[in-house]
Parts: sequence; structure tokens; C-alpha cells
Amino acid sequence: MTIPQGYIIERKPVRHARINVNEKQEVKLIIPNSFSDDEIERLIEQKANWIKEKLAVFQEEEMLSIHIPPANILYLGEPHPKPKNNLEKWYRKEAKNYLSKRIDFLAKKHNFKFNKLFIRDSFNKWGNCSKDKNISLNWRLIKAPVEVIDYVILHELCHTVILKHSHAFWLKLSTISPTYDEQANWLKKYGKSLF
Repeated sequence: MTIPQGYIIERKPVRHARINVNEKQEVKLIIPNSFSDDEIERLIEQKANWIKEKLAVFQEEEMLSIHIPPANILYLGEPHPKPKNNLEKWYRKEAKNYLSKRIDFLAKKHNFKFNKLFIRDSFNKWGNCSKDKNISLNWRLIKAPVEVIDYVILHELCHTVILKHSHAFWLKLSTISPTYDEQANWLKKYGKSLF
């Protein structure tokens, strides 16, 4: 029996065969003890397209992830030596310090006024602006490049003037951040890598 590279076969006392494809691009087959070599080869042939599709998904995700050298972390979009203390605690402290200074600078530069800044732990939002002009920013932004951070901050600052994503909002944003669509696309491509 010829097994393709990256395939792992495990015989177990199970009734039905199962195939799993993981992020390491390994194909794992859980096979009933009663299966012959020919039956295993037929199963691989029958599921070839499905396996190919699953592998393609993981290959695409790998291409869209940010690779940094070992013993380094991502900080402002660049490799940075890993701190000795608790990593998340370090990130949160750096985020609070950097984002506070950056939003003050950008608000002053573009004549925006906001009430309070909150550094949040969110899994589905990079930023938010309330009707009371309180702005929340995700601490994980500290991992992103400076221009991406600026885009998120300016996006939320624009909401202090125009709360909804209207035509006027996007026009306002484009006047102060002409390349905002590039930064938004960066977040769509690589945002998952920051979690």
C-alpha cells in the first residue's frame, strides 16, 4: 500500500472510517481494524477532492499569517524580542501607553474631540465609538503596523462627528486617511494573526 506524504493512518476499534485534515496540513485517517489495504486506498481515492479542498484552505490561511522569527513577538507590525514577563500583560501595558498617546496626537492634529479612551479585550471589534464620544480600542492593535493603528483610530475619531457609516462618514475618513482602504484590507487579510 502506498500512502501519500503527510498522511497518517491509525487503526482503531471503530465502526466507520474518519478523515481529519489539520492546520499542519496533515491528513489523519482513523480506520477500522477490519479495513484492508485496498479499502484504505479506495477511501483515499474517493475522498481525494475533499482532502485537496481542505488542504487548500489551510495553505491559504498559512499564506495570510504573519511569520516572525522564533523568540520574537509582533509589535507595531515588526518582530520584537519576547519580553521575559507575562506576554499579554506586557502587550496590554504597551497598548495603553502607545494608543493613549497616539489618539491624543491624531485627535489634536485633525481637530477631533473625544471623551474617554478605553482599552478593551474584544474578539470581534478593533474599535468602537459610543454616542457619548467614548472610544474603545482593542489592545491587540499594538501588534499591527503603525499605519493600520492610525487607520482604526481615525476611523473611530470620525465617528465622534458622524456616528453612522454614511457616505459623509467615508468621505470624511478619506480626506484624513487617503489610503484607509489599504489598511482595512490589511486587517481583513492578517487580522486573525493578531489573536
